[in-house]
Amino acid sequence: MSDSAAAALLEGEATTPAPAHLLVRQLTKSFGSNPVLRGIDLEIGRGEVAVIIGGSGAGKTTLLKVLIGLVPATSGSILIGGQDVVSARPRLKRQLQKKFGMVFQYSALLDSMTVGDNVGFPLVEHTKLSRKEIAERVTEKLALLDLHGVERLYPSELSGGMRKRVGLARALMLDPEVLMYDEPTSGLDPLSSRLVDELIVDTRDRFGVTSLIISHDMAGALKIADRIFLLHRGQLAVQGTPRELTRMTGTLANDFFTASGIDAERVVASRKR
Repeated sequence: MSDSAAAALLEGEATTPAPAHLLVRQLTKSFGSNPVLRGIDLEIGRGEVAVIIGGSGAGKTTLLKVLIGLVPATSGSILIGGQDVVSARPRLKRQLQKKFGMVFQYSALLDSMTVGDNVGFPLVEHTKLSRKEIAERVTEKLALLDLHGVERLYPSELSGGMRKRVGLARALMLDPEVLMYDEPTSGLDPLSSRLVDELIVDTRDRFGVTSLIISHDMAGALKIADRIFLLHRGQLAVQGTPRELTRMTGTLANDFFTASGIDAERVVASRKR
């Protein structure tokens, strides 16, 4: 074993990435004559937590929408478990897209529906389960996220943290392989942000999902990510583990760390082993 490989192991980082679970190759998206994504390549291992960062207009939200299937790719491929979502026939495409779950920025719960109905909605839309079976699965999923007896409450009756977990429960109802989060800590105080970060890691550990997070929270990204991808003007500018990014000099990643006002090396050093 080389000295560099031994050092990497001592520092708690793998010398080779996990086998690709989500593989994105030369992904592009244009709206008319306006290119937004310009040949994006991502490789994320099964069970990894990947965080995508970048400035406003970098293409983060568009990338997320393309991955989740809200807008079609212009070209390129999105492979999950080796199957390409982009080129798949409609029936297979729908099946593959069910492998992706989405946790929206502000939970996106329907205020006119109870918690139980919100969480069970994906099963109503995509399965032929009976109301009793759906109710049982809803209760089971909520309990796994430490939400007991809330099925008949309305979103307005919940705390912000509880709404986050209800949104997460809904995203998990179809047992996705990849769970995507859109700015999960946006607008939260530091303590609440830390709790959400812990929830993301705990969800990965409990449910075995691969996690993809769009975020502006640099401290959170450095604490929980296995890999960080930085987008700039629709292209992948920098990528690597948190420790690798803190050691790169003269990159956009350094600019982001500085602008965030954090001591990136100190944050990485405080990561749980």
